[in-house]
Amino acid sequence: MEEETEADLLLEAARQHGVLSFKQVLKCLSRAQLRHRVRCGKWERVHPRTIRIRGSPDTWDQQLHAAKLWLGSKYVFSHQTAAALHGLRNFERAAPVIATVERHMLSKTIQLHQGPVHHKDQRVIDGFPVTSVPRTAIDLAGVLDGEAAIRSMVDEMVSRRLMSLDVFKQALDRNGGARGTALLLHILHEYEGGDGASESELEDRVYALCKEYGFPKPKKQRAVYDGKRFRRLDLLFEGFGVIIEADSSAYHSSPEAFEADRQRINALHARGFIVLHWTWSAIEERPYELVDELRRVLQLRQSLLGL
Repeated sequence: MEEETEADLLLEAARQHGVLSFKQVLKCLSRAQLRHRVRCGKWERVHPRTIRIRGSPDTWDQQLHAAKLWLGSKYVFSHQTAAALHGLRNFERAAPVIATVERHMLSKTIQLHQGPVHHKDQRVIDGFPVTSVPRTAIDLAGVLDGEAAIRSMVDEMVSRRLMSLDVFKQALDRNGGARGTALLLHILHEYEGGDGASESELEDRVYALCKEYGFPKPKKQRAVYDGKRFRRLDLLFEGFGVIIEADSSAYHSSPEAFEADRQRINALHARGFIVLHWTWSAIEERPYELVDELRRVLQLRQSLLGL
């Protein structure tokens, strides 16, 4: 009879990638039998009241199931683990398991964060409770290294339609004050089409010159989707599809920046935009020429688009 019950347990363990909780074991075996299997090395403890079948593959999925069995109902997988479960690029499923719990707990193998997660910020993926895509963005904004990595993450979430801007805004409202939310609010503002802050004195000078000569008011730091990712534009004349890029040598002089600029320009051209490049020297030495070129381009677009 014992062989049959242990066989049942092994089938249950196989469904859970080689792990079992004490509660599951004690439905079939006694505590003495459980202790014996641990002492003789057939099973080994991985968390309090959780064991793994020795010899079973030590995989990321096993680590998730072991964490689930130990933590019970008062947890949600978060941060990099949530990103991996949501299928985001650059977040490997082999990464250490990370979870957010309601009460203080310690683990040598799981990185735990303490704090509440609103029920609207929770989802279930493959049977695992996980932070929603917007809440995952908020958590990661507080730990990722550099603005570029955060922007790339949000670009993917929005471009792949993993979250809408409305849902993103609601999550930011619920989690206001969390580390990194200021940058996320700025990114959201760009996506919504509002004027972002200028990133350089040159951009301010270009904007002032457009205003001085009576051109339609361009949007600053507008984000547009180029088919692969969101691109921030220095100045965009909405409705005309005309862009002015304020090119400072400080940001465009390296070979890497030059190559990135070419990719950016080609992607924008492929989406039907006209891109004009204004530099400090051009503004200082031939502003009338720049203004005349911009006027001609806007008139051409106006004619072609029937504006």
